Formats: sequence, structure tokens, C-alpha cells
Amino acid sequence: MEIGFVSCTKSKQQKASQPAELYMSSSFFQRAREYAKTNHDRWYILSAKYHLLDPSGPPIDPYDETLTGAPVARKRERAEIVYNQLKDEGLLGDGNRLVFHAGRDYYSELIRLLNKSLTEDSETAAFVSKQGNRGVQDTEDCFCTVTSLSVLSQRSIDNSIIKCSI
Repeated sequence: MEIGFVSCTKSKQQKASQPAELYMSSSFFQRAREYAKTNHDRWYILSAKYHLLDPSGPPIDPYDETLTGAPVARKRERAEIVYNQLKDEGLLGDGNRLVFHAGRDYYSELIRLLNKSLTEDSETAAFVSKQGNRGVQDTEDCFCTVTSLSVLSQRSIDNSIIKCSI
């Protein structure tokens, strides 16, 4: 199963709304949401405040929090919460493919945690792929190349697709 993850955005509705509707004032979120709904079996929202959100979940209040530029310790803490939510939802099963439509601050620590848990819990490590114009990068736990999602946003590298097969 392929599961898409779309990051929250700064632009939000002014009243409590279902997660899928809260961020609709953002054109990036509108396009990423449509792409995720069309191209993935399931999709979720990565929220700086509420962590992993089911798009059709109960209404949440607007907020003003971001992971952009946040300290690494905060991103790691959030990644652990999201990882546990993914486990509780049964989304870390064999053969699932996680696809992130988000800025690096929303997925980098989570990918490290996914890779670490996979190498500890199984013989097969996660494969993470990003392709594009910034070349190839090696991180501690995975091999990455970088791809921009210009179809979704004018911002180049901040909105990239990461594919992680587990």
C-alpha cells in the first residue's frame, strides 16, 4: 500500500475544521492534497502541533506552530511521536510505501528513525529515494538523492517527495 503524507501549512482556515479542510487556504496544500488523494491508497497530514492527522478526523483549531527552523531536539521528539502513531495505525507493515510531500524539517528525523528501527527489527533496511538537481546525498542511515515537486509548488527543494519502502 502506498501512503502519502502532506505537511501542514502556515495558511489555515480561521475556525476549527476537519484536518483536510483546515489548510485549504494554502495553494500548496490544495495541490498536494489532490495529488495524495489521487495517487496514494491512503493519505495523512503531518502537523507541527498535532503530529499525524487523519484528514477526515475531528475538527482541530487553527494554530501558529511550525517545524521550519525548529531545533533538532524538537524535530526528533515529534518524529518519535509520529513514528509511534504510524505503528499504532498499522502503517509500518511490510510492503507499505511511505511518500512524503513536505519540507525537510517535517520528515528528516522521521526517516532516520524509520531506518534505524528497520535495521534493528529486520534484515532489510528502508530504501529512501529522492532524485533531482541537487545531486546525491548520504545521510547517517539512508542514501538520498533530491527531487523538487515543482508541479505542486514554486518553492524548489523545500517541497520534495521522499519515498520510503518498508
